[in-house]
Amino acid sequence: MEILKVNRKIRRDESYYRLSSFLSQVGGIEVKAIQKIKKSTVYLVKTSNQKLILKKHSNKGNVLKQWGFFEKVNSPFINSFSHFPNGKLYLEEDEGVWTIAAYIIGEKLHYKNEQDRIKAVYCLKQFHKTARNIHVNSRYLNTTPYLHRWYHRFHLFKETKPIFEAYNYRELYTDIVKTTTLHLKRITQFPWQIYEEDAKHKGLWIHGDVAGHNFINNNNQHTTLIDFDLLQNTAPLYDYIQLGQRFLPYLNWDINKLMAYEMIAQQDQKAWLNAICIPVDMMREWLHFLKRNKNDNPISELVRMQDSWEKRQYFFNDMKIMLK
Repeated sequence: MEILKVNRKIRRDESYYRLSSFLSQVGGIEVKAIQKIKKSTVYLVKTSNQKLILKKHSNKGNVLKQWGFFEKVNSPFINSFSHFPNGKLYLEEDEGVWTIAAYIIGEKLHYKNEQDRIKAVYCLKQFHKTARNIHVNSRYLNTTPYLHRWYHRFHLFKETKPIFEAYNYRELYTDIVKTTTLHLKRITQFPWQIYEEDAKHKGLWIHGDVAGHNFINNNNQHTTLIDFDLLQNTAPLYDYIQLGQRFLPYLNWDINKLMAYEMIAQQDQKAWLNAICIPVDMMREWLHFLKRNKNDNPISELVRMQDSWEKRQYFFNDMKIMLK
């Protein structure tokens, strides 16, 4: 056992040395210390005078899209990429593309806390105020309508039906599919294509992943958005749909409490609420669970899903009353 620990340490040290050498030779960064944060893709790098977040990306086009956006925006609510000391925007190697960004000392937001929810809404609104009239090279943009992500996720979810059946959760699966089908049909009454075309014309953007860990609140109580890998030129409404779904479990699925955050304009509320009824958040978590735990027994996750689904019915019932 001790030999295995030593061997792992040696391999880790060799890996860090190679990475430090690469950063020095290709990027001009003189590394004093390096610490892995997430697998082999995100590191905290310490130099003689600063701390940086180093990230490896598999998609160069996505990096260029983000750089195209960052070069046209200047906001204290956005943690943009930084140039490497030698002026490069990114570093390339066979396995991917590396970027750096400033390391922000602070804490991620937790949506169970009301003040953190308020900070998230405020920060996201500031982001959307800034992220307008920004146009980048179209070759880096995803032209697929954003709604297609929901249909694609629904398709992947339906492919997991045998798992629900194997563990006697077929009724849960059927309820989720029935509800999703119903609300996907209902949202067709709203002009999503116009929302998206208008956003492209006006150069509006969404962050794309408004989980609490992508908001960092620093020692001065200023909140900044980080990690723009899902950045997209489309209607801001989509960010608020996702944020609403992330808030609701901590609001006991109370529609009135959610409305009190005043995330979106009144004329868009029906579209927003109907879209929130589509359980794409639950499907996302389920698919992520299966990807992370391919060989694990899913019963604990199914129990959690069942409980979450039952609580969600309060929201569905309130929606029926409100939209009559």
